[in-house]
Amino acid sequence: MKISYNWLQSCIEEPLPKPEELAEKIIFGAFEVEDQETLAPGDVIFDIKVLPDRAHDCLSHYGIAKEVCGLLGLTMKPFAFREHEFVETYAKVSVESDICRRYIARCILDVKIGDSPAWLAERLESIGQRSINNIVDLTNFVMFGIGQPAHAFDYDKIEGKIIIRNAFEDEQIITLDGKEINLDPSIAVIADEKKVLAIAGVKGGKAAEVTSETKNIIVEVANFDPVSVRKTARKLGLLTDSAKRFENELTPHLAGTAIHMLTDLIQNIAGGQPEAIIDEYRQVATQNTVIFSADYINKMLGTDISHSEIKDILNRYSYVFEEESELFKVLIPYERIDIAGPHDMVEEIGRAYGYEKIIPVLPQIDFKPRHDELFAKTSAVRLDLISKGYNEVMTYTFTKKGDFEIARGPVGKSSLRTNLSDGLKTSYELNKQNADLLGISEMKIFEIGTVFPKSGEVVHVAFADKKGIIEMTLDEYVSKNSIGNPGAADPLLAEERVDVVGGRERSGAGEVFKMWSEFPFITRDIALWIPSETNPDDVFDLLKENAGVLLVRDPKLFDTFSKDGKTSVAFRLVFQSFDRTLTNEEVDAIMANVYEKVKEKNWEVR
Repeated sequence: MKISYNWLQSCIEEPLPKPEELAEKIIFGAFEVEDQETLAPGDVIFDIKVLPDRAHDCLSHYGIAKEVCGLLGLTMKPFAFREHEFVETYAKVSVESDICRRYIARCILDVKIGDSPAWLAERLESIGQRSINNIVDLTNFVMFGIGQPAHAFDYDKIEGKIIIRNAFEDEQIITLDGKEINLDPSIAVIADEKKVLAIAGVKGGKAAEVTSETKNIIVEVANFDPVSVRKTARKLGLLTDSAKRFENELTPHLAGTAIHMLTDLIQNIAGGQPEAIIDEYRQVATQNTVIFSADYINKMLGTDISHSEIKDILNRYSYVFEEESELFKVLIPYERIDIAGPHDMVEEIGRAYGYEKIIPVLPQIDFKPRHDELFAKTSAVRLDLISKGYNEVMTYTFTKKGDFEIARGPVGKSSLRTNLSDGLKTSYELNKQNADLLGISEMKIFEIGTVFPKSGEVVHVAFADKKGIIEMTLDEYVSKNSIGNPGAADPLLAEERVDVVGGRERSGAGEVFKMWSEFPFITRDIALWIPSETNPDDVFDLLKENAGVLLVRDPKLFDTFSKDGKTSVAFRLVFQSFDRTLTNEEVDAIMANVYEKVKEKNWEVR
């Protein structure tokens, strides 16, 4: 939001520091100042990034001024508006939409429409707002001044009563900038008995526009549901200053202040006779009360802020509070919707005190490992199955059918699994096809995971081998396999443990995992007749030595028999590259070299 230095000064009693110093104070104590521009009349414009958590109160000059006063210990000027005498009103308002929390309307008769005084035009133009006429400019001045959007209609163009309702199907409005907008029942509008006057909380229409010919006006100051305004603004592509404030939520209490301020400004500048206020207050604003102690603040921040320092911070930010023993009982301003409990006051006091003053100290943590029974059982069962030659797999939790469906799940994976066996069966078949590459003579896999039957989620164990698949609960496995007291010590932390990978034992400090290739493998089988006295290990060594670097597994002897004083041996070779897909021609060249070496030994290729 663009904030004028001169406009800020008009809200504060004492002189402000120089713009550069003020910008630094705001950056370190409240908000990021994204840019700073000096204007010809001697004003400086700050572009301040107000985040949504503070948009309730700080998308305005008055809100930023309160922050500056708190940071610098300055004094806010009180609102200066008079209560004017008014006459009875004949205007009527009907609220028929739930998104309207409060709607205040006031007719002001015999106003003089004209150019704004210089001070008003300069205020608005300094933050990039074009001056239109005195009435429209004053509604904008109130919005950018205290954060409450307001609007004025030409009273004589309104037919019947004002109605806050949902739009009719295919209803239309021409906005103030001349755009024709199609409406639907999801959009709330301000209307009279014949036409739409404005899109609630977003933008006004031309039907009751205030022009130089206007004599009588009706001013509205309202409060609308933030979610509804946000949806409407984005649906219609109308991202207005009004919508930005409403979608971040404003307190309905602010509307009461705004109508009196606007009435006073209009009478001072445009004259006129105000009528009585119509106030449809549907959702009455409430004030939060937060109770906390200095000990609580210090415990949360890790500081040693004294009781008196906290009291000073509360006074600087104009909080109304009472002290009861060691407790502060703080009445939270209506506009501070972001403060709901003592945890919010921790942040409030912390930033006012200065985060740079907080000395970072590491917390005292007892690093003694905590016993987790489920983790201990899972670890013990995992190691038991690995020791029996099984390899762990993980399958999908989501499946086609199950007792519980998930919202907007992918096609074919819209439910939670009720067992592990279905996924494990598929995994077993797929891994079985790659057994040669994995160097596994017998496929044995298992999974430990959560399943979701109607009775409630539970951890199961399932393991598969050539005999079939067995599934049971984790506790049943622990009991049936006599795994005693798995939580006595974490087996994963044991220094000397034995892992079984692919049927080979190794110590915990042995081999390091190597990533597998993403490219497909090629297998070749070679069968030879060798003399009966020749050891098959000699063939193994020759094949391994001459198959080259693309051989990713040791040659595997998968068949042997003897006949007529000779022995037949058959080996399987697996070739794979880590950087490309191998071609048959490459592997054929390797095998040709292997055959040459075999012939040199006078072994016969079958």
